[in-house]
Amino acid sequence: MRVQLCPKIDSQNQEKMITMNSLTESSLRHRAKKHGLKLQKSRSRNHAWPGYGTYRVLQADNKLVVFGGSHDTYGASLADCEQFINTRLAQPNK
Repeated sequence: MRVQLCPKIDSQNQEKMITMNSLTESSLRHRAKKHGLKLQKSRSRNHAWPGYGTYRVLQADNKLVVFGGSHDTYGASLADCEQFINTRLAQPNK
């Protein structure tokens, strides 16, 4: 008897999710750049590393981290960064 540990992943749906995530990341980078911010993704390739696959938001001019970590860490999801950027853009004089 075979036990299936995880459900079968449909490769077409997985490709769609990856494409949607890439489009979201790209559009979020563009919106951030328009308003003097920079979206930065962790460059870690080690799945066990705590910051793997996470993001942070920096000020584009002086590279100060404004959301999602510190100068040497990452920790925010893409959705968290999107919410922060949208909130920041909704505030006047920021």
